[in-house]
Amino acid sequence: MNKKILAVAAVLAVFGIFGASAKNSTSLGLQAGYNPAGGWGPAITFKVASLPCVFAADVGFTSDAQLASVGVTADWWIANPRLAGMLNYYYGPGVAVAFHTTSSAPALDVDFRAVAGLNIFPINFLELYAQVAWQPGIYIPFYEGSKISFSWWSLPINAGFRFWF
Repeated sequence: MNKKILAVAAVLAVFGIFGASAKNSTSLGLQAGYNPAGGWGPAITFKVASLPCVFAADVGFTSDAQLASVGVTADWWIANPRLAGMLNYYYGPGVAVAFHTTSSAPALDVDFRAVAGLNIFPINFLELYAQVAWQPGIYIPFYEGSKISFSWWSLPINAGFRFWF
């Protein structure tokens, strides 16, 4: 029982720290990405002022342009300091959930993320960025004879833009 209480307290403390560092703005944008472990695809990315994370709702395609997955990510930026001139960097933890849609192998993918990126604001309300995430996770297949597996190496790479308002 004490371990459960400590775990809940630790999770709440971590979310509180990330919430305190969140940008108090709203954004909306588009990104494109590639994951060597899973294909390519576009996403809608956004941030809601009342929440401490940057979200993306994405679709993934195989190399022959077949729909492979539908998912969401949520990333908490710990910091977004200036690197040089207009160039900034950001980093932080996150989570990703995706449903793999192939009819022969439907599955749920639940991942933890460590995100790092570079961004610039050429105009006060326009952010251009590129990011990479180390994304280890649990793969839960829904077909007969399948087994749950764990993956250490998934490295999605994304680039895009967001309008902040």
